[in-house]
Order: sequence, then C-alpha cells, then structure tokens
Amino acid sequence: MQDVRYALRLLVRAPGFALVSILTLALGIGANTAIYSLVRSALFAPLPFADPDRLVVIWHGYPPALPRSAVSVPGYHDVLEAPARALFHDAAAFTTASQNLTGGGEPERVVVVRATHSFQSTLGLPVAMGRWFTAEEDAPGDASVVVLSDGFWRRRFGGDPRVVGQSIRLNDRAHVVVGVMAAAAAFPKSADAWVPIAFTPAQRGPAGRANEFLDVVARLAPGVTLPQAREGLQRLTTTWKRQYYADSPRWTTGMQPLRADLVRDTQPVVVAVAGAVGLVLLVACANVANMLLARGSHRRRELAVRAAVGASRSRLMRQLLVETATLGIAGGAAGVALAAASLPLLGRAVAWTLPQVDAPHLDVAVLGAALALSLASSAMFGSIPAWQVSRTDLRSALNEDTRTGSGRRTGRLLVAAELALAFAVLVGAGLLTRSFARVTGVDPGFRVDDRLTLRLALPAARYPDSPRRAAFYATLLPRLAALPGVRAVGAVSELPLGPLANMGTFDIERRAAPRAGDEPHADWRSASPGYFGAMGVELVAGRLFDDRDGATAPRVAIVDEAVASKVWPGDRVLGQRVSLDGTGAGATWREVVGVVRAVHHDALDAPPRGTLYFPLAQRATASLFVVMHMAGDARSAAAFARDAVRGIDPALPVFDTRTLADRLGDSLGRRRAATWSITVFALLALALSGVGVYGVLAYDVSQRRRELGIRMALGADRRAVVRMVMGSGLRMSIGGVISGAAIAFALARLAGGLLFGVAPFDPLTYTLLSIVLLGVAAAAAYVPARRATAVSPIESLRS
Repeated sequence: MQDVRYALRLLVRAPGFALVSILTLALGIGANTAIYSLVRSALFAPLPFADPDRLVVIWHGYPPALPRSAVSVPGYHDVLEAPARALFHDAAAFTTASQNLTGGGEPERVVVVRATHSFQSTLGLPVAMGRWFTAEEDAPGDASVVVLSDGFWRRRFGGDPRVVGQSIRLNDRAHVVVGVMAAAAAFPKSADAWVPIAFTPAQRGPAGRANEFLDVVARLAPGVTLPQAREGLQRLTTTWKRQYYADSPRWTTGMQPLRADLVRDTQPVVVAVAGAVGLVLLVACANVANMLLARGSHRRRELAVRAAVGASRSRLMRQLLVETATLGIAGGAAGVALAAASLPLLGRAVAWTLPQVDAPHLDVAVLGAALALSLASSAMFGSIPAWQVSRTDLRSALNEDTRTGSGRRTGRLLVAAELALAFAVLVGAGLLTRSFARVTGVDPGFRVDDRLTLRLALPAARYPDSPRRAAFYATLLPRLAALPGVRAVGAVSELPLGPLANMGTFDIERRAAPRAGDEPHADWRSASPGYFGAMGVELVAGRLFDDRDGATAPRVAIVDEAVASKVWPGDRVLGQRVSLDGTGAGATWREVVGVVRAVHHDALDAPPRGTLYFPLAQRATASLFVVMHMAGDARSAAAFARDAVRGIDPALPVFDTRTLADRLGDSLGRRRAATWSITVFALLALALSGVGVYGVLAYDVSQRRRELGIRMALGADRRAVVRMVMGSGLRMSIGGVISGAAIAFALARLAGGLLFGVAPFDPLTYTLLSIVLLGVAAAAAYVPARRATAVSPIESLRS
C-alpha cells in the first residue's frame, strides 16, 4: 500500500506524463475491450442448447465444384439407422423458409422453420409455454400445428398467454398454436415459428435422394468423441456411397461442430479485426515503456539514494512494477469508459454488417478481460524499465556527470518495434482496402441505379399450380408498369445477390451423356419478358423472352455467356436444346433462343456459375422478386407497388422491399466491416508510432544537449545537426519497416481468405505504405531536430 500511495503521488506530481500515458493505454485497452465484447458476441456467445458441444452439423457434398450441399430425406434417415446410432444419439432435420401470415391484422411475411419432431429434443431447446409437436403430428395430413418464438409471440400477439390453443393461418392453412419457445431458444436465430416438416412418401423413397434440401443436426452418442465420430462417418460414407450413390462418384459427406458452423462466415472478419487491435495495444505498450524509460533517466539519482540507504534491487524493481501496475489500472479504467462510450456505435455497425451477431455489451466477463489486459499491459511496459534498473550500476548514478546510452538504445529498439507493428497493421488495412476496391470494381452484369426490388410468395392453397400463378403475374406486372415514374418492370424467381438459390444439372440434345458427376451444371431462373430490361442485363445474341413464349407455346430458354462458353465453346449456341428432366421419352426439350451477359448471383467475388433462364409463363414459381426501374427515387415507388398488389390480392404481403443498390451494398457488408475497422486501427497505430518516434528523439536530444552544443561550437551548422537527428529517426524507421514487412506478409497469408485480386505480398501496397510510414516518422523527427539547433554552444560549454 505504501508503494501504491507513492506511485499515485508520482503521477500527481507529473500530470503531463500521467495524462499522456493513461490516454495512450486507454486507446489500446479500450479498443481491445470493445473488440473483445464483439468477439464474445460473435464467436463465444452462450448457445441456447443443452450440452451444445455434443452437437454437430452433417452435410452432403460433391467436391470440388460443390463441397457442401444439403441433405436429402433418405440421407437424413441414414443418420437415424442402426449403424449410425453407434455414433449419434439422435438427429434432427429442418429447412427454413418464409410464409404468409394472414388473419387478425395486417398480412405479414414470417420466417418459418419446417422441422422434424426430434428437433427440440435433439437440440435441447426449452419450451416456455405449451409443448413441442409430436411424432404423430409430424406426418402428412390436413391438421397442422405451430410453435411460436418468444420474440414473434410478443411482437404479433402482445405476449398473450391465451394464444396457445388458438389457430393462425400460414400460407392460407390453419395451424393450431401448441407452444411458445423460451426467449433464448430461437434456432435458427431468425425463426418466427416452427411447424412439422411432414415428409411425404415420395420424399422418403429412393427417388428422394436426388432432392437435397435439408439441414441436419445430430447429437453425439454418449462416450463418442468428435474424432471418433468423424472416422465413423467416413466409414459409413463408403458404405452409403456403394449402396445408394454409385452413379455419383463425387458424392461425400462432411461434419463439424455446430458452434463452429454457426460462426464460419463471421469468424474470419472478427479474428482479423481482433488481431489488428491486439497489435495496436502492443504499440501503445511500447510507447508507454518508452516514456517510462525517459522518465526513469531523471529518477536514477533517486533510485541510487534508495540503494545507498539499503534498498535491494528486488525492492526497487517491485516499486517500479507497482508504479506501472497503478498506471496500467488507471489506463484500463479509462479504457473501459472509452469502450462503454463506443459500444452503441459498434452495435449499430454490427447490426448493419453482421446482422446474425448479437449486439456487443459490457458484462462481468468483459470487465474481467479489461482488468487482465490492464495488468498484462503494465507487465509488458513495466518490465523494461525494471530490467533496465537491474542492469544499472546505481552507485555510479550518484555522480551527476555520469551518462549512459543504454536507455537510449532500448528506446530506439522499442520505437523500431512500434513501427514494425504499425506497419503490419497498415499493410493489412492497405491490402483489404485494395481488395475492397477490386471487389466493388467488379461488373455485376446488371445495373443497380434507380431500381426497387420487392418480393412476393403465392400460397399453394390459393395458387396451387403454374397456370394460376402465371395468371396472377400477368395481371400484376402490367399494373406495376403503369405506375408513375416506372421505366421498366420485370420479375425473376431468384434475384442476384438475394437469399435464394436454385441450381441443377441439365442434358443437351444429341450429346452423349457425360460421366456421372461431370454433367453440365447451372443456376435455374424463371424470368418475365421485361426482367432483362428492368435489370439492365445486356443481350449478346438472339432474342429475349416476349409474348410469343406463353404457357402453351414451344418451350424456350436463354443462357448466359458462362453457360455458352462452358457447354458450347466455339460452337453455335442458338437453336441448341436442353432438358431439365432427362433424355427419355417424357423429356421436355427447350430451345435456346438467346444469350445474355453473365451475372454474379452469389457475390461479386464469386465467379458466375452460369445461368439458364426460362419464361415465367412456362415455369411460374410460387416465390418471385419484382424489379422496378424508376425514373427518380426508387424508394418512392414502394407504397404504390404494395397498393397494386393489394388491389389484386389483399391477403398477399409484400416483403423484402429494398433498392438493388442496397442489396449490392449489403452483400459487401463483411468486407466493408473488416476494411473500415482495420483501417481505423491502422491509423491509430500510425499516430502512436509517430508519437513514439518524436518521444525517443526528443529524449535523445535532451540527453545530448552538451554534445550538440560542442559540435556547433566547433563549426557544425544547423542543417548538419538537423540531418544527424532526422537520420537517426529514419534509421529506426527503416529497420521497423523491414521487420514489419515480414510480420505483415505472414499475417496476410493467414488472412488470405479476405483478400480478392491482391496477393499477400503486393509490391505497390508495401511500397506506398512504407513511404507513408517513413513520411510520418520524418515529420515526427523534424520537431526534435529543429529543437536541437536551438541549443546554445556557450551555455553547453559553460555547463
């Protein structure tokens, strides 16, 4: 306690030093505390499952083109059969979709999970009211039940407990509410309700293996470890492949823990940001260590007197470590305040770029991490001055004329280390910025300006077949085209950069069937005649869909450039015929009448897979995206579009209404978050390293005042002194850049998945940023260099 009181008195007696040190630590610790709260929310948030570490995700795959695919109903039942029971105690299958909720208020589109009856018991999800559905209810039939999520129950029904036992309508079908889940038990997180999946006999039969649409979660059997489960699943895969998938030689299975699967998209971004902010903390610690070294040179006589009256080296080192710990805790407290102030802004950024992640917040674990960071930081920057004391001859310090260069050398090494770490963060930010620029520079294959998109889903109860759906679209699209300010209107079954994907293989007329697994593969899209014009997708050859391509007209198709180049390289494309249902007597052949530009459907950084387009009238899907090209502000047409839909079907909700530009921006959310975050921390590291260069050179000049005065008395001009001081700073900086380049290259290779179109060692990035860092170091060195020329030779000689 005496050491602590003395440390506090020292800080009060040196307010400038205390303020700068605490602020430097607050920036480093505060940034790390805020990012740690994000890491906990994104990667280590408590899962709502019972014993979640025993849960695994299982999938099918067709590498290398499709390493991960969904699971078929027979594939799910394979996991439930006796051989797999030795590995898995139970398993559940589910698929997520959206359905129309009607009756009792405004029509609404809700996220509905169709799940097996084993879903709740396998995952161990708690039910707050009522019950989960039974195996008897998980069967085809007229009766249906639903379990509501806590959030949806409170939002739509005001938290009324009497809702259990009542009936609601989903897709025009009555569902009896049998339960409400606990508040933390929503899985998937976006779910509003769960209904029985009720597999049909056709889905359960052998032909159902070709229909893969399920997500499967299994619980490991008691005593089975994850490596044992992997090994056992591979043995079963060999058996299943021989029995059921002999015609698909690339078919395989995969498995990983559920927790790892939930964070697989988020983890690279969060880890990269956490790594960058960790380097910033190291830069801050090196900065404070340098200030302590400079301050320690003025306390050498004090420490020498303490030693002379009996203080041991260990006692002096303890005193110094207590002082640095006090400084570290003060910086940590300021850092927690800074983190608390920044969390609302961080929460909004997370909601925008990582919507599946809970908002970060301060809790006991985060505060404990901040305390640990404070103590670890104080140990890092405090050990260097203490080590310096252990190496110093304190008796000689009683002589006022004694000079030592060891403190200056250590300070220079620390500054070089600062610059190396700062350069590594700078390079990371530079590489991500160039990658982001490359991604945003990719031509998506369509236009995004002044285009509004909205989504419809026709319930099967009222629109059970393609002709009725096509009739609805034929009525709706002309009405939308007649709205004020509308230049063009089109519709498509799956919108680029949207949440849906539909793909499959196809056959080519008069071409021998390829080896199993090598069939041509492409996205399938149904499109209205006006879709390509509304999206700005250019026609390359042939024609677009028009009124000739009605429901009873000969079947036609349009292919994009990716399909044309892969399937018919150097050959005539127009007039070719393709089939989606085999080559037998009942096959439906579609003539290719046009070729359009390839479109990036999945993401801008993912190459086009190739697309087959079919007339909407000939393949009318239940779900549809409408695209409206407007003459002015696209958002202004949303209300008119809803009124047009209600004029045809008042019970049909219009949802997912966004501009196409917003969809494109959202698809870049993770890249944007990583780029901006690391850039901010890189600028902070650059500023701290500049302060470090200034500090060590200012200390160096103060220690060399007599030497500099003598040099000028002997004839050295001021420019020579400036060059000497700045040269010293630039030598430190060049060493830091060289070391930092090696660190940056190693880290860039680890984070290569975040790069696009840029190599981990990009010469332009490294060169430009080294110039930036050297420029900042030169600017920081110039001020002490100018101060050195103000030394009076007469006063230096007199002293």
